[in-house]
Amino acid sequence: MTVDSSKFKLKIYQFLSRFSFFKNYAYKFYAITLLGILIPIITAIGIWKFFDVNEGNTSVLVALILVVTLGSIVLTLFIQRNLIEPLLLTETSLDDFIVNKRMSNLPTNLDDDIGRLMRKVQYSVKSIDELHKEKKDMLDIISLDLRNKITAVYNYSEMITQADTDEKKQNLKTKIAAASLEQIELIDSVKGMLEMEEVFVTKSMKQEIELETMFNSIKEQFADEIHRKKLSIEMIGDIRLISGKEALLKQAFTNLISNAIKYSNVGGEIVVNSSRMGTNTLVKVIDKGVGFTTENKDLIFDRFTKVRRRGTTGESTTGLGLYLSRKIIDKHSGTIEAESLGEGKGAEFTVSLPD
Repeated sequence: MTVDSSKFKLKIYQFLSRFSFFKNYAYKFYAITLLGILIPIITAIGIWKFFDVNEGNTSVLVALILVVTLGSIVLTLFIQRNLIEPLLLTETSLDDFIVNKRMSNLPTNLDDDIGRLMRKVQYSVKSIDELHKEKKDMLDIISLDLRNKITAVYNYSEMITQADTDEKKQNLKTKIAAASLEQIELIDSVKGMLEMEEVFVTKSMKQEIELETMFNSIKEQFADEIHRKKLSIEMIGDIRLISGKEALLKQAFTNLISNAIKYSNVGGEIVVNSSRMGTNTLVKVIDKGVGFTTENKDLIFDRFTKVRRRGTTGESTTGLGLYLSRKIIDKHSGTIEAESLGEGKGAEFTVSLPD
């Protein structure tokens, strides 16, 4: 039985579901069973009242009542079989997904308890299918990235034995250290991504966060990179407090600041600007770095984005930082958007958080 071949069998179920009394699945069965019982009784009463029952026609009338009773039983069983069709359809859909990894489109327009169940099953199966595809993609990309980095470490270690000067050896050691750090960064980012899938933020979990204190902490974290690239980072705006889960929001803004530092040119400027818009707090991270094209403005938030590239001084990237930032902001019921006037014209990331 397939979903398509079963659609016409749902007609009776859909018809009964139109009536408010039949929104409960059990009431449909009760009503059809009662109808199956009442039809023979009503027939018998009708015959007794409107027909002249005598010894000559008794057997005929009894046969008529038996035929009506049998027809009523058959009709009741037929309708009840159609009433369990949504459950059978759901079971078939689940079996097809489990065995063949094939998605079925269950009806989602039934407005009763079974309809709600089917919608939840459809949503769950779709979510599992998407997670399965994401897991496969993630493993493929991780294995490729790690293989490339491990291969680089191996090649550099082999080259050290052939290096004939201390300068060459030191250069290769620096490259080995950088490749090793990239592996650690990738593993930490993937770990953070997997943890983020299970995180949720409720209103009771939120707390007031001092924006300036948080950004000073992030700035201190990147002090070496800021000094090396001779960058200036300034925070402006009147907003002092934001609401959220501090550890998560700090991670989101750390990723945004790291991104701005990575793609800023030596001697560049980074501005963090806070303001209000209605009941939301806006925090913008603005740089004058490499920027991006309009067609890439959404792609940069993809997991392991294909448009990732090294920083202006060769800094590595996992392609997960902005993806994680968006996940965190989404879990705070906020939004994050990216804008740029084009390549080489800087970038502006705007985070909007509700109170």
